[in-house]
Amino acid sequence: MPSAAQRSLLRMRLEWLEDILAIMEHGSLQQASEHRFLTQSAFSRRIALIEDYLRAPILDRSTKPAQLRPAVLLAKDRIQQLSLSLRALTSELRYQAADASKPVVLVSQHSITTSHGHILINQLSPGQHEQITLRSENWDACFKLLMSKEADIAVTYGTATIAPLVDSSLLEQHVIGLDRLVPVFGTAHRQQLDQALAAGQLPIIAYPQDVFMGTLMHRDILPRLDNLDGVRHRTETALTIAALHMAAAGLGVAWVPHTLARRPIEEGQLTELSDQLPSAAMQLIARRLKGPATEQAQHIWQVLTSSGL
Repeated sequence: MPSAAQRSLLRMRLEWLEDILAIMEHGSLQQASEHRFLTQSAFSRRIALIEDYLRAPILDRSTKPAQLRPAVLLAKDRIQQLSLSLRALTSELRYQAADASKPVVLVSQHSITTSHGHILINQLSPGQHEQITLRSENWDACFKLLMSKEADIAVTYGTATIAPLVDSSLLEQHVIGLDRLVPVFGTAHRQQLDQALAAGQLPIIAYPQDVFMGTLMHRDILPRLDNLDGVRHRTETALTIAALHMAAAGLGVAWVPHTLARRPIEEGQLTELSDQLPSAAMQLIARRLKGPATEQAQHIWQVLTSSGL
């Protein structure tokens, strides 16, 4: 069982613990004071303060040079552990304090930013001292920013057939909304499309296979088309908003998130073709790395996951 003096060590300041460790390491007050960048007289006064606090001597001054007393030497391992723990705690608190002043970074896929960005910012409604930075990236880049801790929260599309790019055990995730990938075409050019379909042709705006929408198209849409031989790739783009505008111009059928196309559909610029062509269900998923978070990031996460989109 530790003595009263050893128990008092547990409540000591970090600099005092490191003073004692310096004596243990260097063997004399003179060398220890040089290591601690203090004059020997100043270092001796610090040792006297430690002894006053402990109400017990830590040095045996009957020897030349003065040596640490055996009871203190016996506590060497515990003093080292306490010093390391206090240093780690100090660094963590400093990091969190600095982190708390930074804006919370939320990253989302381009199409989510376009269709939901204003909703996200309005809904999260940061307080006077809170800031949110909304970044827009491709699906894979959202996960990279999350893993590198350049983003606090990622909002991406997800489906049962496409796994996230990060081990799910590392993530906390919540479904915050639903959407569909739907086929659309420019209303003003509908006759042109009907003629192509009657001839067994389907002009489409394609996505690269290495982007999320391209993967979803190749897994859940193209295999369900009746006549794959008649599918004609008019052009290819990685951006859903570009695909939407190309469809509106009559270049081909584009599959885009319904939330992105809703207004042009309501305004009559686009016609949704889900009654003729396949669509695919999608989830909007909020993800963050497991572990501690700043107070601001935690607040925004709670609002986002409880309110949804």
